[in-house]
Amino acid sequence: MKLLGIFFSLIVSACIFAQSNNGFNSTDIIYGNVFLEKNFNNQLNTLQNHQLLKPLQTIGISSAGNLKFNRKKESDVYVTYSQIIPQDIDLTSGMHGKINGFIFGFPIISKKLFPKSHNFNMFTYFGINTGRIRISGDNFTSQKNPFFCPTISIQPRIRIKKTVLSFRAEYSVDVSNKLWRSLHFTKQKGDISLPNFSQSGLNLYVTFGRVQK
Repeated sequence: MKLLGIFFSLIVSACIFAQSNNGFNSTDIIYGNVFLEKNFNNQLNTLQNHQLLKPLQTIGISSAGNLKFNRKKESDVYVTYSQIIPQDIDLTSGMHGKINGFIFGFPIISKKLFPKSHNFNMFTYFGINTGRIRISGDNFTSQKNPFFCPTISIQPRIRIKKTVLSFRAEYSVDVSNKLWRSLHFTKQKGDISLPNFSQSGLNLYVTFGRVQK
């Protein structure tokens, strides 16, 4: 599933750049942190309580470009694939496990606030973040929590010669089922009971990229 997500992201990115000549289009390395609205066993960063290097941290790739529908109409896009960095967490009944997963994001509506600027711009997006959170450990069956989140984001981007630096803030609302279940293709619950999980919250990213020719 992870390799499929990366492959799909790269294919979409290639299609974007094939139709684009915008000066801010780039392939980026991204690092981010997720700050959830609701607490999960006091183990993950939340909007109210967060610490440096605490889960969930992400690292991944992204592609910025613009799709041209015709000579007059085009849309800016920013496709992202992030891997959640595996980290240890404490679970119920004294059990321990690792949390990881992935996030795939893509826009539906976008707006470039300074269309004539060449060195600085501000992009806004409304789109979708989807993916899966996974918890695994030696003493229980691995469990997953897929999510589907309508997302709004704002991203200032600065171009310095062929380098593009940016910061992105996203707010996501998880509208999917909050229950954990087996990794297999079933709706059954896992072997242990985990608290409900919601991906709703704030995602913050820093990115470093190179301009596409």
